[in-house]
Amino acid sequence: MSVDNRISAPTSASPHSTNPTRTPNMDVSPGELLRSVGKLDLGGCCTRNGQEPVSFDSLVESCQVIGLYFSAHWCPPCKAFTPQLIETYRKLKEDGYQFEIIFVSSDRSESSYQSYLSGMPWPAIPYASETRQSLASLYNVHGIPSLILLAVEAGGRLDVITTEARHELSEDPDGEFFPWPPKLVNVLSPRHCPKLYDSPALILFIEGEDEDEIEFAETVLLATAEYCHSTVIQDNPLLFFVSVHEDINTQLRSYLHIKASYPNVVLVDFPRHRFSQLQNETVINKNVLIQFVSSYFCKDMAFQSMLSLNQQNDGPEAAVVTEEIFL
Repeated sequence: MSVDNRISAPTSASPHSTNPTRTPNMDVSPGELLRSVGKLDLGGCCTRNGQEPVSFDSLVESCQVIGLYFSAHWCPPCKAFTPQLIETYRKLKEDGYQFEIIFVSSDRSESSYQSYLSGMPWPAIPYASETRQSLASLYNVHGIPSLILLAVEAGGRLDVITTEARHELSEDPDGEFFPWPPKLVNVLSPRHCPKLYDSPALILFIEGEDEDEIEFAETVLLATAEYCHSTVIQDNPLLFFVSVHEDINTQLRSYLHIKASYPNVVLVDFPRHRFSQLQNETVINKNVLIQFVSSYFCKDMAFQSMLSLNQQNDGPEAAVVTEEIFL
């Protein structure tokens, strides 16, 4: 488990939701919460005229994207990430993006909060405001640093673009793909693995990192994902991954007792401890994958039990094996 996953923000939020487009878990809207703050504190490096506090409404009027940055001075991963965030933030500003960040502190004292804020070029929720905890609960923030991007829509409504902007920024520091809307298909990496706890996923295993192989895999999976989202079910819970990471491939194959043949397609459903494998000799193309996932949605798919394959690890020990794979 990474260090930052063990550093939890002071919130009562559930640690189990990892959907990048997850919806808030409270009745109050984020806009209402942020407006209730009144004035925001300014960071010590803000370039706004004067150093007077600003209101959330004044930010909304000039922004298309707002980032909520959950962080704390005492958190080592936060202190490492903040300079990266500042650099990308300034670049995006220079490139003309209408973008602003609001710091949501998890500091343990106001003096630490003030010290941390003094080096930031954006405003912050005042330390005394209970809105800090409310926002963390609203978006199920259970680890820091965390960066959530919100789209400013008509009437000042705020819609989630992504709750994983911290990871996206680390992989795309120049902001080429900003504001990083969720992809239908991703290359499976350690940061994606916790999502498998919450949602079933179709995984296409390929060998190595050949660009042509990855492009083929992404193309056929994208066509399948688009079909599912437009035809099968609008709020499709199925995730789609290309798996090229050697360690992940090895661990998943070992746990599921799958032979090391490539390419290979498996639908894994960890929430229900089951999986289904496409026959190895099947030629993989869009139509084959659509037929395969359609059997899942029609509840005709033949599954194998993960627990029956690992009877020696049944019960609590089986959970440990799974956690070693995904955390």
